[in-house]
Amino acid sequence: MIRVLFLSFFISLVGCTTNQLHFSSFSTDNELKKIQNTDIQVNVIGVSGASKCGVCTESSDVVWHAANVSGSLYQGFFAIPVTDWTNFIKTALGSNETNSENVHVKIDRIFLKTWHDPQYYATQVELTVIKDGKNYEGKSVVKIEGAGQNLLTPTSVTLNKEAIDSVSLAIKSAYINALKLE
Repeated sequence: MIRVLFLSFFISLVGCTTNQLHFSSFSTDNELKKIQNTDIQVNVIGVSGASKCGVCTESSDVVWHAANVSGSLYQGFFAIPVTDWTNFIKTALGSNETNSENVHVKIDRIFLKTWHDPQYYATQVELTVIKDGKNYEGKSVVKIEGAGQNLLTPTSVTLNKEAIDSVSLAIKSAYINALKLE
């Protein structure tokens, strides 16, 4: 009976985003450069989704999960500290009003995870690109080795700029995936 409970527990963990990101492989330098170097000719005319969470949980739309292993320290879930998602998406995609390809981007989910030992930051993005009345779904995971957070005290943590940059990169990658620009 204990084996069945133990197995059931681990099977349930496989489905959670936290564990999916923890056990995913790191993005290679070539993969990251390919995303960065992909030129997107787009005019983002609207952004929706990205609802702020008051009390954030793993299932929140736009969430950061800070976790550390140092004894039993667990930081929990927070809103990703972006105040203007429309501007953030436009910047991530290099949106320009002179481009003729008009799209609306719907943020379905952005999940950022930072971890202390081993140090990494990982972002999973799911979005829908609405172009010419059609929906194109894109997904991306960007995982980078290094510190994505600053542990201020044993009970408080802040995000690094690099972790926010990985959110931008994962958004661009999900857009590329949605429109098959690779």
